[in-house]
Amino acid sequence: HILGTHYEATNKHEDIFNTCHNAQKEVGIGIVPDTPWEVLKPFVAKVDLFQTLAVEPGPAGQAFDSRILEKLKNLRALDAQIPLEVDGGVKSGIARECIHAGATILVAAHSLFDRGIPFAEAFRELHHDAHS
Repeated sequence: HILGTHYEATNKHEDIFNTCHNAQKEVGIGIVPDTPWEVLKPFVAKVDLFQTLAVEPGPAGQAFDSRILEKLKNLRALDAQIPLEVDGGVKSGIARECIHAGATILVAAHSLFDRGIPFAEAFRELHHDAHS
């Protein structure tokens, strides 16, 4: 299990990281679309995961913000091993782009549950796209 925080939610990142690590928990940090990826540089050796939100926090079904792809590429160049998670707007056609940009974890809800097709079919379609 990884406990996560958002960069924009606090200025006590070090306290959160230390508390998590002292409890033998992994910790991640995420950013919203308007936050530059560079704010995560100081945390590369202190966290176990980076997350990029590809939509503004809020309702499901928002459109993917393609600026995230460049952020993923830069974060991957910063650390070749750290898990990179993308959350928001992930669907077929976009999943592949995220993986090619360096993402290792895709969070998808709307594209799996709210399309009016069986979940298994939606999942196969997204999985195929991510691995093509």
